Amino acid sequence: LIVSEVASSPVLADEDEKIFTQLGIASLMSVPILKAGHWVASLGVSHGIPRKWSEQEIDLLEETVERTWASLERADTMERLRASESLYRTIARSIPGGGVYVVDRDTRYLVAEGPVTEMFGLSRQMLEGHTVSEVFTDERGGRMEDRLGRAFSGETVDFETAHNGRVFWTQMAP
Repeated sequence: LIVSEVASSPVLADEDEKIFTQLGIASLMSVPILKAGHWVASLGVSHGIPRKWSEQEIDLLEETVERTWASLERADTMERLRASESLYRTIARSIPGGGVYVVDRDTRYLVAEGPVTEMFGLSRQMLEGHTVSEVFTDERGGRMEDRLGRAFSGETVDFETAHNGRVFWTQMAP
């Protein structure tokens, strides 16, 4: 929507013209944000005097809309990730002697939580943000990467690990 002069615009209803005039808005432009063919929001710019909006200003507003929406989507994704991580951590802490580990396709630990971590002499800080091969530089790293590769290809992988007189059961799921 591009309105160079609110007072004489053929696209504005009389009520809208009255409201804009009361607010001191004499010209405006607005760009809708459409996602999957549906309107989700609009971003607009207004001015106190009538003016013809340049193509450069229109392009700038359209670019601003795209960048703003992308930033909002990233913030929403990050909030959902934080909520998901919080849930994983809560579950992991409630499993006696257990743990939950979330690893991405690069075998980087995203979440490492639970009492079993410390039983192996590790910590959340030692794991999160690091790849399996960075943490386990010996043959354990190779075994873990192989098992993770199988899990990423859709296989549920179960194995046992003996450590300090105990046997730990692990399941990796796709």
